[in-house]
Amino acid sequence: MIRLIGFEFGKIFKRRIVFAALGMLVVFGIMLYMGNGPQEVISRLPDGTYIGGAEAIAYDKKVAAEYEGVLTEEKARSILEQYAPEAPDGGLWTINSTYNTVQHFFGNLDGSWNGLTVEEALPDYQGEEPLLLGYTDGYTGFIMMGMYLMVTLGFVLIIALSPVFSEEYSRGTDALILTSRYGKTRCGLAKIFAAYLTMGFPDMDFSRRAVETMIRNGVDIIEFGVQFSDPMADGPVIRRAGRKALEHGCTLEKVLECIASLRKEFPETPFVLFSYYNVLFSRGL
Repeated sequence: MIRLIGFEFGKIFKRRIVFAALGMLVVFGIMLYMGNGPQEVISRLPDGTYIGGAEAIAYDKKVAAEYEGVLTEEKARSILEQYAPEAPDGGLWTINSTYNTVQHFFGNLDGSWNGLTVEEALPDYQGEEPLLLGYTDGYTGFIMMGMYLMVTLGFVLIIALSPVFSEEYSRGTDALILTSRYGKTRCGLAKIFAAYLTMGFPDMDFSRRAVETMIRNGVDIIEFGVQFSDPMADGPVIRRAGRKALEHGCTLEKVLECIASLRKEFPETPFVLFSYYNVLFSRGL
């Protein structure tokens, strides 16, 4: 399993475009932080001076803590009166997170109270519990940055994982997947169930019946093993099976005749001939 996972990761990271996509994700994350991070927070003190960064965040938290709790019309009016800027367009100024929120629902452009109740200012709120006032800018900013990063990460994953689900179907033996039962409709889910057997072991009649049984029970591809008298590339199990098959008179011609007969019965099942070049070459290939 570890080797299989390593193989799939190897296909992913051998493509330069994957590293380019990861680099773009990092750059985008840095840009989001620079544009929406704590260093971009600005607040206005009662004396008219502006502060930013960590100092502004600490000030916003202090103001929010002062009015923390259930939101009421009296509390909203008090916030508007205390922090309203001395300017006709006061509603457009950056004061602090608490004032900005309250002014949006309860304030006029000049910073005065618009006379609305909580129910009138927030008609869409249907909760049974009362609305609470507090500092949430940090959480909101984190969620927004996370949302943008997740969308970008989705595109990166599409680029990175594409070879896992597509490249293997376009070359080599893996291309046989496209000829399987669901190969052309399920793509990445169309993994195949392939079976190998040494033809002629213990005899040709048994081999034919074994192939028929496997296909009828869901095997997608059959690999027919044709043995050679000197099987140096095989393991001990296939060697012993091949030796028995040769002793019982199994030849390439008999295997091809069996395959031709099976092809008529199972025209859509892919067949693969597994043998040594010596056997095929001696037949004139």
